[in-house]
Amino acid sequence: MPALREIPDRPALLPPDGGNNARLAMLCYLGVPFLGFLAPLACYLASGRAPEVRWHALQALNLWFTAVLYTICALIIGAMLALDAIGVALIIVTPLAVALWLAALRFLIRAAVAADRGDRYEIPSWLCATVFR
Repeated sequence: MPALREIPDRPALLPPDGGNNARLAMLCYLGVPFLGFLAPLACYLASGRAPEVRWHALQALNLWFTAVLYTICALIIGAMLALDAIGVALIIVTPLAVALWLAALRFLIRAAVAADRGDRYEIPSWLCATVFR
C-alpha cells in the first residue's frame, strides 16, 4: 500500500479580521452597477485604507470608468448613425451597449466572488483600462 502524502495546510482565504476587508472588497464590485464610482470610494474609505481593499476599489473604479467611456463612444456612434436613420442607430447601438454592460457585470461578479474569498481577480485589459493607480 503506498504511503499517504501529507497535504500542506492551505492559508486562510479570509483575512484574520473576520473578513471585514474581504466583504468591503466584494462590495466595491457589487455596488458599481447601482452607485457607480461612489461604491468603490465608500468601501475604500470605510476600510481604513487597507491595501487589499484599495486594490479592489481601484480595479472596480477602473472598470466603471472604462465602461462609461465605452458607453459614451457608443452614444456618439449612435448619434452619428441617427443623422441618417434612427432605426439603424437603435439596431446597431442598443445591442452594443447591452453587450458591454453584460460583459462588465459578468466580470464584476467574478471579481466580487474572488474578493469575498480573499483572492484577487484581474479583469481583462480589453474591458478594464488602468486609468487610476
